Amino acid sequence: MRCSRCNEPHETGSSTCARCGAVLAEVGSLSDDSLRAGPTLADSRAPAPAASGSRRSAPGSRFEPGEQIGGRYRIGGLVGRGGMGEIYRAEDLKLGQTVALKFLPRDVEKDPVLLERLLEEVRLARQVAHPNVCRVFDVGEVDGRHFLTMEFVDGEDLASLLRRIGRLSEDKAIQVARQICAGLAAAHDQGILHRDLKPANIMLDGRGRAKITDFGLAAVASQVGAEDAGSGTPAYMAPEQHERREVTERSDVYALGLVLHELFTGRPAVDEDSLRSAIESGSVPTPSRPSEWDDRMPPEVRGILLRCLELDPARRPSSPLVVAAALPGGDALAAALAAGDTPSPEMVAEAGATGGLAPRTAVVLLCVVVALLLGQLWLSDRAVPASFPERPKPPAVLADRAAELAAELGLDDGTRATRSWYSWLGSLTGLPSRADGSGSAGPSPLTFAWRKAPAGTLPRAPTGSTWVDPPMEIAGSVRVLMDDQGLVLALAATPPASGEASGATDSPPPPLDWDAALASLGYGDFDLRPAEPEGTPTVWADERRAFTGTWPQAPDLPVRIDAAAAGGRLVWLDTAVDGRRPSATLVGTWKSFQSRTMDKSRLFLFLLLPAVAGVFAWRNHRLRRADPRGAGLAFTIVLIANLVNQICRDPLYNSPRGWNAILHAVSPALLIAVESWLFYLAIEPYVRRTWPKVLIGWSRLAARRSHDPVVGREVLTGMLLGLVGACSRAGVPLLGEWLNLPGELLPRFLASFGGDGGLRNTFSHAGLGVSSGFQWALMALFLVTVARMLVGRGWPIVTGALLTVLIVTLETGMGRGGAIGFLDAGVRAAVILLALSRFGLLACASAIGSYAVLTNVQPTLRTDLWLFGPRFVFVVLLAALAAWACAAAVTGRRQLTVPSQD
Repeated sequence: MRCSRCNEPHETGSSTCARCGAVLAEVGSLSDDSLRAGPTLADSRAPAPAASGSRRSAPGSRFEPGEQIGGRYRIGGLVGRGGMGEIYRAEDLKLGQTVALKFLPRDVEKDPVLLERLLEEVRLARQVAHPNVCRVFDVGEVDGRHFLTMEFVDGEDLASLLRRIGRLSEDKAIQVARQICAGLAAAHDQGILHRDLKPANIMLDGRGRAKITDFGLAAVASQVGAEDAGSGTPAYMAPEQHERREVTERSDVYALGLVLHELFTGRPAVDEDSLRSAIESGSVPTPSRPSEWDDRMPPEVRGILLRCLELDPARRPSSPLVVAAALPGGDALAAALAAGDTPSPEMVAEAGATGGLAPRTAVVLLCVVVALLLGQLWLSDRAVPASFPERPKPPAVLADRAAELAAELGLDDGTRATRSWYSWLGSLTGLPSRADGSGSAGPSPLTFAWRKAPAGTLPRAPTGSTWVDPPMEIAGSVRVLMDDQGLVLALAATPPASGEASGATDSPPPPLDWDAALASLGYGDFDLRPAEPEGTPTVWADERRAFTGTWPQAPDLPVRIDAAAAGGRLVWLDTAVDGRRPSATLVGTWKSFQSRTMDKSRLFLFLLLPAVAGVFAWRNHRLRRADPRGAGLAFTIVLIANLVNQICRDPLYNSPRGWNAILHAVSPALLIAVESWLFYLAIEPYVRRTWPKVLIGWSRLAARRSHDPVVGREVLTGMLLGLVGACSRAGVPLLGEWLNLPGELLPRFLASFGGDGGLRNTFSHAGLGVSSGFQWALMALFLVTVARMLVGRGWPIVTGALLTVLIVTLETGMGRGGAIGFLDAGVRAAVILLALSRFGLLACASAIGSYAVLTNVQPTLRTDLWLFGPRFVFVVLLAALAAWACAAAVTGRRQLTVPSQD
């Protein structure tokens, strides 16, 4: 035979359970009370309480009415008796309140195991403070007898109430169900499993409020082992409890479903015959089928009961508050926030509407996304400055010219670890016009940089190789700067060691032919005259020369060339046109960018921010507030995106150098991913407590519900808002030109420092866009959360202003400034706030990511440019992503329905 309370097996003939003290009954003579539970506080209240004025004691009562206990409590009468002791109503003379005193039976009190269980019940129950949980105050002792003081509930337990009236009205049943869910959720928030939830352990006080009682079998979730998994009342135990498998909060949710079934139908979900058969065979009791349920049960209740009674715990609701939200008129988040609780990530994922978009709405949004995508390309092509050359040479052509030039000058050591990119130098704009009036003279502002490093050389900065990194002191390093037609504007090289250069011999090198060298650099048509050297070479040289002259197509445009040679080879050249040195502009721009975004922020980005975020993340983890699943998704996205950016942006990482190159590429990506992970763990619990609705879509994606309609809806709407921002960015220069606003806003592929327009560089920009998109979304979420806490209703204005200033501060000096830069930053800030506040974090990340990918990749409709092919690939990929989001938003949009068949 088994104990009906804790399911412990016993020999036939035993009278009480040696484990929990409950009264045992033979299987063949199971009464209705024994099927419900062993005697508990709730069961013992089945007899009607004595009148307050009665001085008569119940037969066999240990204490008489009026008797004082411990000099503090005056007994009012016995209100119940069971296997776990006697319950007395008493008056607390010190506080003037009515309490309940629970005494262990005399033969049980001597058992140290059962006494420890009583103390454990107090320890756990005192951790739960909620209006729908019966409060436990303390443990006392009188004459060697321990007793428990608890809240006195002047009412009736739910089991006896249902036996007396049959069933509750629908409105009252929903009200009581919500209160039960709230009380059980309060216990779960403290990490406590009730493990004996049943109508007999739910009291209804005089005002009809539900209170969960009897935590005698409660346990900390993390401490329930397989040997203790089967404790509970068999009729209300989950399948995993019967099978002694892992017990979790979802096991209590199963019992909650059984209680709700009884609450709404008036009869148990497991009948007496099924329970007796299951106990005899040692199997799992089977609840009744949906076709046997009351037809008057609301469809929402029927649906949530089906989910609560799933055999697989993973398919049940994750929290009692999720069950409360599924009841008619329920809102789990509102209930949790109103109770002052922090909703769990699982509850946030379950909250909100279950449906997505109507098919017609989704298709319309998809068409708008595609139209905005093409519109951005059209606007971007028309925002190109007039000084942009009509047909610049493809990067591959200029890279081949640079490589051939290095070999011709004796600077090639045979390695092919090179990197090249186009850059837009604003200092070369506004040069004097040609003599024939056909346009401006001088080199084009669109310049081409080419770097070659010897084997084993890696950039020092995590951003990859640049004009100044790796440094030039390593033998075999070469850098060349040309205009878009191949004219060399700057050159620097550290010649390879003797015998490494192609064609090197042991004989002394011949003197450098300066006329031939300058002609090979593109200065054959220039009328140059020797001059006094002025510039200082950036590499070692043993011979210096200087030349002055004029631009061939503009006699009034002065040109100066400073050069140096070493060992009969040209190793340094720097050209100035009208006093403007392109190399100085390139170095200054990069150093300005580096100092602005890295040097000044290194302390904040790499030391202060991770340290502060780490403190809050650890605190949230210690308090069990953190969302490791959502943080893991953030870490994965940022890590993969940055790895793609790092590996694809710089060919130097792909040359065979072993683990050094791999670690050099992985370490910055891993650092940024860890920072995002810490930042998410630090701020997400506060957002979930104060503004949980913005996390619904992201929580569902973190729960691997990628095809959820809410996920598709947020991705689609986020892409639409991101494309609105991209169109605005492309159209702002046209508006600024029309309004004569100061400043310039160039297409991204002209202002970037790492683009040659190839497919590999395109993937690099896309990875950077995805990573920055999510990081900006986290930053916006942080600013909004702080502003909501400090400012209140004025948070949109404050946050918008902060975002605008932040964007302008980071991007001023990179071709985006003045009134146009502020206008563009303001539009972007508005898009970010709209996406975050109206749709959520996932929509915000989708909006910023779409914007960043599109503006970083910068596709074009000009089929004559080298950019068209590889970068138009991402137009197709973005359209495909929008199509997938559209399909996901439509799929499953119908609300949950329950089939009529079994």
